[in-house]
Amino acid sequence: MSWTGAEFANETVNLSPEFLSIYDQAADFMSRLRKEVIHATMVAGVKSILKLYWSMHIRFFKELCIAAKVDAVVEMTKEALNDGYAVVIGMQTTGEASIERAVGNADECMCMPHLVSNAREILLHFIRNHIPTTRTTDPLALDDTSDSLDFSDFPEEEGEVECTELVNLQQQLLEEVKAMELPASALDALVDRLGGPKSVAEMTGRKGRVVRISPDSSEFMYQLRHSYDVDDLDNVNVQEKKFFMAGTKNVAIISDAASTGISLHSDVRFKNTRRRLHITLELPWSADKAIQQLGRSHRSNQASPPVYRLVTTDLGGEKRFASSVARRLMQLGALTRGDRRAAIGGDWSDVNQLETKYGVSALKELSTRANDASRILSMDPYVLSTRGHSMPSEEDETLAEAWEVMDLTDTSVKRFLNRLLGCRVSVQNTVFAAFSNALDNVIKVAKADGEFEEGVSQLLASSVELVEEPICLYEDAITKSRSLMYRILTDRGVSFDQALSLYLERIAETEGMGPDPAATLTSGEQESLYDSQRPEVSRAWAAMFLENKRPLPGNQRMFCLAVKKSDGLYYMVRPNTGRSNIEKSFDDIRRTYKVYLPEERELRRQWTRIYDDSALPNTKLFPRHLDLVIIAGSILPVWKPAHDLVVRTPHLTKKERSLRMCRVTLNDSTPIVGIQFPPTLCDDLRRVMETEKAGKDALLSSRTFEEITPIDPAAVSAAAAAPRKITSYFSTGPRVRGSLWSVASLDTENLAPEDTAAEHSGSTQPDEDQPAKRRRVPGEDFAEDKPPSILLDQDAGPESGEAPAKPTPLHSPNMFRAATPKEGSLMNESTWNGRRQRRKRASSSSVSSEVIEILD
Repeated sequence: MSWTGAEFANETVNLSPEFLSIYDQAADFMSRLRKEVIHATMVAGVKSILKLYWSMHIRFFKELCIAAKVDAVVEMTKEALNDGYAVVIGMQTTGEASIERAVGNADECMCMPHLVSNAREILLHFIRNHIPTTRTTDPLALDDTSDSLDFSDFPEEEGEVECTELVNLQQQLLEEVKAMELPASALDALVDRLGGPKSVAEMTGRKGRVVRISPDSSEFMYQLRHSYDVDDLDNVNVQEKKFFMAGTKNVAIISDAASTGISLHSDVRFKNTRRRLHITLELPWSADKAIQQLGRSHRSNQASPPVYRLVTTDLGGEKRFASSVARRLMQLGALTRGDRRAAIGGDWSDVNQLETKYGVSALKELSTRANDASRILSMDPYVLSTRGHSMPSEEDETLAEAWEVMDLTDTSVKRFLNRLLGCRVSVQNTVFAAFSNALDNVIKVAKADGEFEEGVSQLLASSVELVEEPICLYEDAITKSRSLMYRILTDRGVSFDQALSLYLERIAETEGMGPDPAATLTSGEQESLYDSQRPEVSRAWAAMFLENKRPLPGNQRMFCLAVKKSDGLYYMVRPNTGRSNIEKSFDDIRRTYKVYLPEERELRRQWTRIYDDSALPNTKLFPRHLDLVIIAGSILPVWKPAHDLVVRTPHLTKKERSLRMCRVTLNDSTPIVGIQFPPTLCDDLRRVMETEKAGKDALLSSRTFEEITPIDPAAVSAAAAAPRKITSYFSTGPRVRGSLWSVASLDTENLAPEDTAAEHSGSTQPDEDQPAKRRRVPGEDFAEDKPPSILLDQDAGPESGEAPAKPTPLHSPNMFRAATPKEGSLMNESTWNGRRQRRKRASSSSVSSEVIEILD
């Protein structure tokens, strides 16, 4: 179903000062907790539990982000109810596990002074179950970093003993968590503040909840949701749905468990036909789940389409949850309505490019700045002054602080955004603003260089040629649009001469920008290049020939050329695979490669060896030549058969299953854009398409169609004729522009010249020897026309000396017939005389006939 009529908006919630204080306190505690976890694992002599810590870390801060939006959602819901809406609030998690840990195995009516805090329970559970309180008695099992421990109190037998230091640490951390001010569970807080279970229809998968004992009470109790004499939760949710659709409850809260099989739209068959306001409080991890939940309130047979509000906070770290969802929603909009913003309505351009290669490039730039600032801040001030280094800016100092908290060792954007949540709010916003600026600059440079790609990847190769003429897989019978399959052979290899030419060209472009290490460093100084504390010298390399420090499997040596781009990152060019789409920072290169100077013979020999060996049929290297298949043209008719065929084939790689959009340019500069398809399945796809075509042809041949009715010429003439108006409705001949009388009526001044004497002789009957009076030919110039004798006998008039005939009554039947020479029309004598006088004056003056026509 399309999103026609639905309204979308992105609501950003600004955190209150009170909540900012709570968040910063939690961030400081989590930063210290990481250090305590590292210390505890070292003392206990166990493996690192940092993976568990980071998993708990993101769940904890996600709960804080959800709780930060509760106040705004409550106000939004109350306003909508006053405006006549029915409100649906979408969540993904309920926090039931945290509530069960808080209440234990208690049944109903367990009283408690406040609502349960999911965030607090997450912390308590981690500290109780994962902070070690014992240490091993086997010194050999300890980590190398535990050399400073005292082994004198270890028992002689191997095993684990309780460590007083670790027990005290665990108890201290538990007490701090219990004393922290943390928000209550978002789901229970919403139900309580919106009127309780009597006013809110909860459709979730949890079996119990914490509710207020009475409307006036300040205490709460744990209560099972089996309130309607039913045994299972599915029946409870069905009953709650009935209350909502009947209008008994105008607020519904749904979770991921209730996002399938439940319709909450304004169905005309039910009493509650209020327009729905769908508020997304918690963004899911998957965009498909977001679409599934949005569809609960937007279905067929609805009285009105819903209004959607996607609520986020102004925290930079929460962009992590919005980025994947926004990107997927924009893809759905492009597929369903041809508009990337169609599926979400609002502008999410600030997050839809985060998890792309441009986001990775921006993160590498930030990582370089943070590491440089950390190194400079750790140096002695005297050393800084002697080496001429300047102090880093305030923003770089903030980046260095954030990188220390996040403990980032790679350039994963997802991990960066996940761990960014653990920084203080001011640090988060500063770091994310710097990241956004760097991302904008990277995209701007890519667009300026003509390399910006959004959803379509560019296949790079030194040679691209067609193996055979394209094969038609499908042709539409009406539009004649075709789906074509291209078989393409690519040569990705780059010879050493080509690489050397690219190297020299890049060096010449940057000449004068800084010192050239190639002119000052010898082969023996190559390794010291990376150990140098002079980054301004190291980064002056505009291009570098490199070798992997670690050999590849089979003791293979791999060489490449790194070319620096305008944004400071390097793209790699290899002898067998050519240019890579993956870009690296200088720090990544320093850790992985060592430098070779271009004039060394060993470099040329090894490069040429890889270039030649990769062209062999059974090479162990990545091959130079690739056989590609691209389906272009009209793709939609082929997409589903191709996708089904790929899904049914088990031996394909993940890349081959993706059917990704790509662009390739042939040697003759002809571009081809389409989906990349596995070459091994081409014959199968052709058979599938031929089978589908045969089935469609058989279906068409079995149907009978009515013969085409011939076109009626009279109907065509009537349809093409000008519309008749009141002034020409009773006329039998064609209308004349500006005429108010029948064109069949006789004009006495348009008679033939030889008939003039007869007109003035007073004769009322035409002489048989005289020619018949000529009617005015339709289409003659109007300036030569003169109003006909109407309401008068054709042979009587002022000029003939006879008395005019009496006017024909208005109800005379003659007014409904075409005028004839002996019949009249609706015009009296005075009007007729006035027109004759004006025309006589016009004949002796310069007044045009058009003016006389207007006066008449």
